[in-house]
Amino acid sequence: MTHTHNFPSAIRTPIGADEPLLLDNFSVVMPDDSMAPILVEGDRVFLDRSLTPRVGDVVLVADQLGEWWLRNYESAPDGSWQATAHASGYGPALMPSAGAVVVAVCDGTQGRRAR
Repeated sequence: MTHTHNFPSAIRTPIGADEPLLLDNFSVVMPDDSMAPILVEGDRVFLDRSLTPRVGDVVLVADQLGEWWLRNYESAPDGSWQATAHASGYGPALMPSAGAVVVAVCDGTQGRRAR
């Protein structure tokens, strides 16, 4: 079963919280254009917590403050990974060395606007 959630650019839900968002499969609505043109504000993003991220995937990442972001999963210069916005002007890369954790991997989208 897929659950749907709307959330602002970042949501303040601690990892491990007993909420529907932490089911294996759920969807969210893209809150902004930080991932344009791949995802734009209003696109529905389907996520799966059981998938292992690969370079190029869109992932839901929790940062060290407990805020969650949809970002690109990439290789980092230090050999680990980083999560970055596709569009410019949306903050620095999120990295595990700074406390970032991948929460879920995108396994589909439903766009409201043509890309």
